[in-house]
Amino acid sequence: MKTIDFQNLIRINQEQLNPGETQWFVQLGANDGVMCEGYGLRPILLEQAHIAILVEPLPKVFERCKENYKDANSKLYFENIAIVPTKTNEYEKIYHNDDHEAEPGVQSSFVRYEPSERFDLVKVEEFKYLVEKYNLTKIHGLFIDIEGLEYDVLDNIFNTINIPISFIRYEFLHVKDPEALDNMLMARGFKVFQCKHGKGDKVAISYEFMEVE
Repeated sequence: MKTIDFQNLIRINQEQLNPGETQWFVQLGANDGVMCEGYGLRPILLEQAHIAILVEPLPKVFERCKENYKDANSKLYFENIAIVPTKTNEYEKIYHNDDHEAEPGVQSSFVRYEPSERFDLVKVEEFKYLVEKYNLTKIHGLFIDIEGLEYDVLDNIFNTINIPISFIRYEFLHVKDPEALDNMLMARGFKVFQCKHGKGDKVAISYEFMEVE
């Protein structure tokens, strides 16, 4: 699989904008905005002028995320929710993999970790909630790191909304079947690359909007 330099991707995406157009980014699993440098997004939002929706479900980590982005040059919207494949309840429990207070980097999941009983009760929404709330007509970059739900949430996105997404940067380490995720993205018109500076991340680029070799 070919690799791609993420910063180069952002530059190419910027060059393809129409006059007056601003890049819109959405990050699911924003953590504290610093952990792993925001998975490549943090320096872009701090130094450049874009628009981003940062979604982080854990309340205390969410507050740190807002604080860590207070000096960003980009216009930021913060959502203290979890994006789920199918919304069946207004709130769900997110469990942590230890008995300590949730910190950036502590793995969390809707599946209970044995023997831990630590959890946060968080508001949940499907991705279409963000699309409708912010009147999104195009997403230039979608970042997704949600502890194994990447396939299910992306499948929900493709089946419930109809707006273009230029690229998707996703973590695959906790996905049950990473190959199935890659195949789904390719079937949806994306070319998949290994992220050059993130061994656990891949980038799927839409053939319709990007020309990256």
